[in-house]
Amino acid sequence: MSGRPTVELNVVRGTLHTQQLLTGFLMLERAGELDLKVRLLPPSRELSSLIVTATIDGRRVGYDTRDGIIDLHSAIRRYLDSLDHFFVRSYRPGAYGAYESRVRPLGLNYDVAMFHPISLAARYATARGVARAATKVALRYDRLPFVSSYEQAPGDWRDGPVVFLTRCWDLNEHKEAEGLETVAAVNASRAQAVRTLRSAFGKRFIGGFKPTPYARAHFPDCVVDARMARRRTYLHLMKQASVCVTTRGLHQSNGWKLAEYVAASKPIVTEPLLYEVPGEFGPGTNYVEFRNPDGLVAAVQELLADSSKAVRVATANRLYYMAAVRPDALVRNSLIACGGIA
Repeated sequence: MSGRPTVELNVVRGTLHTQQLLTGFLMLERAGELDLKVRLLPPSRELSSLIVTATIDGRRVGYDTRDGIIDLHSAIRRYLDSLDHFFVRSYRPGAYGAYESRVRPLGLNYDVAMFHPISLAARYATARGVARAATKVALRYDRLPFVSSYEQAPGDWRDGPVVFLTRCWDLNEHKEAEGLETVAAVNASRAQAVRTLRSAFGKRFIGGFKPTPYARAHFPDCVVDARMARRRTYLHLMKQASVCVTTRGLHQSNGWKLAEYVAASKPIVTEPLLYEVPGEFGPGTNYVEFRNPDGLVAAVQELLADSSKAVRVATANRLYYMAAVRPDALVRNSLIACGGIA
């Protein structure tokens, strides 16, 4: 189909997982590539708030931004029956049964904005009570970063720190949504990475857990100063880093930090990715993998010792960001894949 498509986008209010998608559609609207109508909706009783639905010139397209693979329960099956295409953040081939042909990988996810969320709520709220609720949520995330906040051209950061600023999950808050063993394993893996990196790289390493009450109580040796947990500080340190480290998230997902590092054109060390993303993005080119503490140290040392490789990885990530992670690119790719634009 040629010409400019008309898109009606239904987004549940106040969900940071879906912010990248919303931002991508808004960027394409501003660029004149589509006509957009956004509806901010209250949560559904049947579908996750992290699912976004778009109607694109009559095609019905779903986007799933959740951390883990979808459960094909009855409500999801009914939803999939109504779709022409379904783009999934945590994509694993062969997991969708009879719906396999409709499902495609969406890509790396992170929270990023184009407009201040309060002005966005005022502009697009269409249901009673939604504007007030969206504004309340927006006030909590007043420092939600804009697209340019992460972006940086590749550089030679050989003298920078090794950075792994992360968080641990409060098991008391995830008893229903996650298995306790799963959450505990993520926390333990991250704590082990913090301790390993600190032991191996000393003062050159900057990292640890955000100082929440739960982190202070259970991982006191891994907690960073509160100033380090500020988003502005994190962005500065991340951009100056010689190597950025990340681990898998809940449900073994590709974490948000991975997308943030790609946006900032950083050399990356990560656990192996278990979910697929669109395009060419893989070990040796976009990141160095590790599977255990010794492998983590070796991977970081590899990039520190070979600045030319670190620059090549950073450059590859810049190219992949522009092609598949920047919000407008991610959304444009989905529209091309479903025939919404030529």
